[in-house]
Amino acid sequence: MTTDLEASMAATAINSPALQRLLAFPDCKQFRGVLATAPENQADQLTFTTLAGPGKISCPPYVATSNEKGELLAFYHLGSQLAGHAGICHGGLSAVLLDECMGRVCFARFANGVGVTVKLDISYRAPIPVDSMVLVAAKIEKVEGRKAWVKATIQDPEESTVFVEAEALFIEPKWAREMSNTLQNSSMTARQSIDIKPLSIPNSAAASSRLFQTSSTSLRTQTLLPIPNMVV
Repeated sequence: MTTDLEASMAATAINSPALQRLLAFPDCKQFRGVLATAPENQADQLTFTTLAGPGKISCPPYVATSNEKGELLAFYHLGSQLAGHAGICHGGLSAVLLDECMGRVCFARFANGVGVTVKLDISYRAPIPVDSMVLVAAKIEKVEGRKAWVKATIQDPEESTVFVEAEALFIEPKWAREMSNTLQNSSMTARQSIDIKPLSIPNSAAASSRLFQTSSTSLRTQTLLPIPNMVV
């Protein structure tokens, strides 16, 4: 069931200039949630548990990605319980969201579809107010063999204010094939594939929800399971 908050988020995503640009790419896919995590692992996943729920990451983000362009967009609502200073989202939360989105966009370029973070540099430009919507935009800068360089920002959905900028290096570890085989043999979560169209938004949550034609799509999980002798 679509809540009023989710309907508002959907409307914001639909009207976002960033999403409209990404929809120009034929391979653009849209879904809910950044990570495809096997159900048996969700209980230990930070953004599925500790950071999720009313007053926190209020509902799964609306996500769009294009492997051709090497770009991912994720629209989040950040609740009032995510503050560091009063009324301002904790800076560590920004790091978590950036790491997940930047990893998600570049893992598809790796041969085995998995990778790990080597370096994450963050520059804080402006405070993110609590109880607000933000857009995390991540873009691949370069891929060389097992290495991928990614840049990202956290902005307001209208792209008028940049709150955070980041650069990161990810690598596909030497044990990636073993990890990939393990993950493919585990059960995988289904994601909702959301058809976001540049339409006018009805006022009611029920009407807004009809704009999103959902279907279950199995995706390769990106949960990083513990692997012995983790030498990258």
